[in-house]
Amino acid sequence: MQDYLGSSLSHAMVDASDVRLPWPLVGSAEGGSTRARQFRLTARQAEILLLISQGLPTKLISRHLNITAGTVKVHISAILRELGVTNRLQAVLAGQRYGLLPRVEMHESC
Repeated sequence: MQDYLGSSLSHAMVDASDVRLPWPLVGSAEGGSTRARQFRLTARQAEILLLISQGLPTKLISRHLNITAGTVKVHISAILRELGVTNRLQAVLAGQRYGLLPRVEMHESC
């Protein structure tokens, strides 16, 4: 996952309009602002946000990244704080809204 996140995400601020991901960006900040919202997510936090969006629990994220569950929890807390949300679902929705994650279209089953 480090390959497509790039080293530019590991420093200072991540601007949602400048993030280079393998999927198309889906927008910038809402609310009528002409300025894109900026985030202070590290490359590891962006990686964890992506894993959260795939439905992985803390324990599996920690195994996948070879870090402790406690470290994952610290990263998740930082992600929630930075995105201004209170839970994982809200973080994923905010990530999609600001173009940090791909949007997933839901279709009705036949």
